[in-house]
Amino acid sequence: MHKTLVTLGALIAGLTLAFGSASAATAHSELEGSVPAQGSTVSTVTELVLTFGEAVVPDYSTVVLANSAGISVELGAPTYDTTATVMTIPITSGALPNGDYIAGFRIVSVDGHPISGEIDYTVAGSDVPAFVVPTPSDSATEAATQGPVVTDGTTETVTLTRANDGPNVLVVVGTIFAALVALGLVTVVLLVAIRRNRAKATE
Repeated sequence: MHKTLVTLGALIAGLTLAFGSASAATAHSELEGSVPAQGSTVSTVTELVLTFGEAVVPDYSTVVLANSAGISVELGAPTYDTTATVMTIPITSGALPNGDYIAGFRIVSVDGHPISGEIDYTVAGSDVPAFVVPTPSDSATEAATQGPVVTDGTTETVTLTRANDGPNVLVVVGTIFAALVALGLVTVVLLVAIRRNRAKATE
């Protein structure tokens, strides 16, 4: 019976280690913080700062900003710290006028996993003049009535693949299968041990 308990303990320890490894393998980068913070109210904003849990790939990271009226705010090229986890995006126009804003981001972490999200915040107490809503010009209206313009230029398309999604799924499925097999072995070992102990007790 002592050997049975030792075997059971070893199997349980192995299952714990396997599930722990699977959880680590399937972990992905997440947004850990931002400036301005989600839902915050600030008086001055000249840049956006996003902090992620893992390094991101600069070439495949995009951030956009717009106010509640849908007016897009021009942003400069992002910069990164030495760990590539902190992303700073300057606002080209400088400080923002009062209003509600939404910053949308889509990044790709170093494990190949894309992440997207939004950050809502409000600017209050700013002395910057409000945005002027543009009105469509005659030329723009005429171009719109003519329909889309087809060009004969070539466009290079870059397709991002989730390189680790397949292997991660296989790891999880394999781990679950191994866990089920191990649990089955535990059951068999316990049943055999119990029957042997009963047989010895009756002798």
